[in-house]
Amino acid sequence: MKLYILLFSFLLLFSSCALKVNETEARSVAESLLTDMKNENYSGLDKYFTDLSNVGLSHEKKEEVYRRLKDTAGPIKSFEFLEAKEEYDSQQHLNQLTLKYKVVFEKITMLQTFLFINDEGDSRIIFQNIENLK
Repeated sequence: MKLYILLFSFLLLFSSCALKVNETEARSVAESLLTDMKNENYSGLDKYFTDLSNVGLSHEKKEEVYRRLKDTAGPIKSFEFLEAKEEYDSQQHLNQLTLKYKVVFEKITMLQTFLFINDEGDSRIIFQNIENLK
């Protein structure tokens, strides 16, 4: 009986760790997306987002949003990592990681916030927010 309890505890611990978002991988994904935006390379946008996000916002719509952002704010000059915050959403039973970046455009500086989840073993963006940095 003790062996079953130990095995069950191990499996529970292992499965909960597997659902965590890898911060290094998430930062790489966010910075690759920002680099693609900087280079106006919009062909691979869907690979950065979860399948659920891609269903909710098509590739064409995402590309349109990023093109309008560039038209309004100018091209990206640079970006800087600001912070990471890991949380557990008890309602959705998901580990999530929030990454914040200061993004300097030609005309304005903005704060970009990315919300990551573990999407079938990969760190993917489920939500992105862009706002003026004051």
